Amino acid sequence: MNNCIEIFVFISMMIIVLISWFRHNANLRRTIAYTVWTFAIFWINTPNFFYAVEGLNAKYSIFNLPFKLYNNLGLWYIILSNILLAFTGEWIGKSWNQTNRVNEKTIKKKFDEFSNDASELRIIGRDLDFLDNKDYADQRAHISKLKNKAMLLCEKTDKKDLIKLYNNLMKDGNRVRYYTAREGIANLKAQIKVDMHAKRSGLFATKIDYSSSQNFFSQFRNKFELSNLDSGFLLQTVSNAFDNIFDNSLNPVIKCIALDLGGVYFDGDLDKFYEYLNDTYKIKIGRTKDDKLNISNKLMLGEINIQQFITEKTTTKHICKNLTEEQWDDILEEWGNTWKPNTNLKKLFEYIGDEGFIIIPFSNLDKDNGNKYIRENYLPACCNEHYFSYENNHFKPSPDAFEDFFEFAKKKYNINFPYQILLIDDQDKNISQAREKEWCTIKFLNGKNNLEYLIDELKKNGILPSKFNFRDELENK
Repeated sequence: MNNCIEIFVFISMMIIVLISWFRHNANLRRTIAYTVWTFAIFWINTPNFFYAVEGLNAKYSIFNLPFKLYNNLGLWYIILSNILLAFTGEWIGKSWNQTNRVNEKTIKKKFDEFSNDASELRIIGRDLDFLDNKDYADQRAHISKLKNKAMLLCEKTDKKDLIKLYNNLMKDGNRVRYYTAREGIANLKAQIKVDMHAKRSGLFATKIDYSSSQNFFSQFRNKFELSNLDSGFLLQTVSNAFDNIFDNSLNPVIKCIALDLGGVYFDGDLDKFYEYLNDTYKIKIGRTKDDKLNISNKLMLGEINIQQFITEKTTTKHICKNLTEEQWDDILEEWGNTWKPNTNLKKLFEYIGDEGFIIIPFSNLDKDNGNKYIRENYLPACCNEHYFSYENNHFKPSPDAFEDFFEFAKKKYNINFPYQILLIDDQDKNISQAREKEWCTIKFLNGKNNLEYLIDELKKNGILPSKFNFRDELENK
């Protein structure tokens, strides 16, 4: 009975030590664990090394146990004890290489402490979801205070909670971008800081892949290897590499670009069409100031065509009544040639589409021209969908048009939040309406603003990499 109690106590102690070994990183605990466990293994293997004289007994009965088991099991005892000895030797050898390996809870605690005194902070994380955890509210508050001095790199995602988190971080003034698989940093968690004393340091945690390990103990292994770097050439090199990746990374929130056509994407001017009518047919039409395309609600909704519009709008109605069918065909052809896509802008938006952004033309158009643009491939090649006023019975800047466009994009491309849409438009009323709906916006007027201005605005919004160069990327295509 006493032997059973002793065995139970000893085995329980071994299990406790073993669990402690895998749950903690402290050197003292590890040293004790190695010592006790090694003693236990050699105790089990005592019959393999010593021969006991008959009648010789140990002071404590527990030390007689291996010999009793040996006498009962014979060869099987030798085989099992040696397997355990070999396994333990390999196990201990590998474990000494894991002194810097820690679990996820420890990683988060270390990063929380690390960022407290940062005046500048660079963060790499797969999803940054810990910043949405109330347990890390202090770190989140500190990052928010740093505003654009905090640069965060994350993985691209379609998860609603993460998109909302990244949007809130950017509203706080932080700079957030997503990296791509080609960067090769998916398993890295890192923070690089400049502290209040202008000292630079870094904390890096690399996720360890145990996917090929099938043994029982793999589930207890720590998942991250922790490394520290202080000021020096190596850290500066790593920091520069981060900046380079960040400059080439993109907005993790914006997914869809609502692209206006007349005034933004097209070259052309309504005045020239009106001049043609006056010079060729003496038809006079009044001009709406700074209005490139939205010239009649009924025309934009497809309720009337260009011939009916001119007849209603002109102050010289008697001339229109006398025009022949061939002359009206000539006017319709001129009307269709009033706007054409800007070649450079078409290349630019096709490049943006290749980067993974969804581009949906969002424009007030008449039916004749809208059908022509689709038929003759005026739109960027990446545009698989479009939202034209005459097809949807809504026109800008009506709130219904923006609400309906959002529902359209949500259904077609899984757009979950209004702030995932970026409107590029030339009209102040449209820009204001979009902002009221929480869309992102860029005001751009083709002809007044040059291409470089638009590229700079797209870079600020993370739609183009900061190092994007139009000549290098597009002009040689």
